[in-house]
Parts: sequence; C-alpha cells; structure tokens
Amino acid sequence: AHVALRRAGADLQIDVLDHGVGFDPTWLRARANLGRFGLVSIREQITRLGGTLDVDSARAEGTLVRLSLPLSVEPAGGSDTEPSQ
Repeated sequence: AHVALRRAGADLQIDVLDHGVGFDPTWLRARANLGRFGLVSIREQITRLGGTLDVDSARAEGTLVRLSLPLSVEPAGGSDTEPSQ
C-alpha cells in the first residue's frame, strides 16, 4: 500500500492506494444495510467531523481510499462557553 498525507487548501487529505484485487464499491452500501462496519463506519465518523471519504476501486485494479478532513473545526455547540449542565 502507498499512503500519502498532504494539505489540500483548508483540508488534510490522506490517500491510501493499493494495487490489490480491488472490489465493486457498491458492495459498501450493501454491507451498510447489513449493519457491518469497516469503511462504512469510518465514512460515518469522517462525515460527522465535516470531512469526506471517497472510495475508488475496480476488480483487478486495486483501490484508492481518499479521506479529507477540515483542518479547522468549529467546537461542538459553536462557541467557547462552558457546557450546560
């Protein structure tokens, strides 16, 4: 696998590329419907942080997973005030 980490504008971008057997990306949606984890769970967590996770794969051609996260994130609640109790 090849891993690259870089700044892309206001985002942190991580690419993971492999030249393995690859797979059909629609398979991820099917697994999400079955309550499975893995890339589906990672996508949910990244989305919650304001980022994206893209998967580009094809059988016999390998896989590229690109994760992008904003470098500056607004704190939960949107301010620096003390949490309410």
